[in-house]
Order: sequence, then C-alpha cells, then structure tokens
Amino acid sequence: MILYRELGLKKAEIPCRIVGAKKETKVFDMTITLFISLVTVFATATSLITEATKKVLDGKGIQYASNIVVCIVAAVVGIGGTAAYYALTAIPFTGANIVSMILMGVAVAVGSMVGYDKVMQAIKQIKKD
Repeated sequence: MILYRELGLKKAEIPCRIVGAKKETKVFDMTITLFISLVTVFATATSLITEATKKVLDGKGIQYASNIVVCIVAAVVGIGGTAAYYALTAIPFTGANIVSMILMGVAVAVGSMVGYDKVMQAIKQIKKD
C-alpha cells in the first residue's frame, strides 16, 4: 500500500498516476450528477425530518410557520449532509466545494418547499440554454 507521505501528497489529493519522479493529482469538484443525486436524497430526508419536527411541535402546542421549519431543516440537512459526504469520501473543502455546500442547502430547501417536479423542470430548462 502506498502511503500519502511517501508520494508527497496531502490527504485530500487523489493520486491519478505517478510518472517517474513526477506526480499528477486531481482535486475533486462537485459534478451535476452528484449534485442532483444528493439533492434527491437530502430532499427526501428533509421531508421526513420536517414531518417528525411538526409532530413534536404540535404535541407541545408550539405555533410555527411550516415554510420556516422546512427552510431550517433543509439548510441543516443540505449543508450538513454535503459536509458529511465530503468528509467520508476525503473530498477537500475547497472554495468551490464550500459554495456547492451552500447551493446544496438552497436547492434542498427549494426542492422541499416547491416540489421535486418543478425543480427538475427548472434544471432541464437551464441545461438547454
């Protein structure tokens, strides 16, 4: 097994190939396929967690606005879930990936409030242009 230190790599860098004394590395960025896959999983989790949260709040007699609850849960699930995915797959927290985390929170919130069909329609229209 080749150790990262032996190759002079940081743990976040993924070795592609080693050519003689020269090394090439690839730093991972979020792809559209991965983004849509994670949005789908996180939107589903958000809806389940939101329903559980509403039942708890109703049981305690606390007044709340449904959209606010969805936004808060979606932000936590979207950003936290993406951060957990990055950590588990050793993806570096670069500027572009942090922006992707924030966009994931927004996309999950919109997907949870508006609905999956409308979000997919918007993505298809964006891809056409």
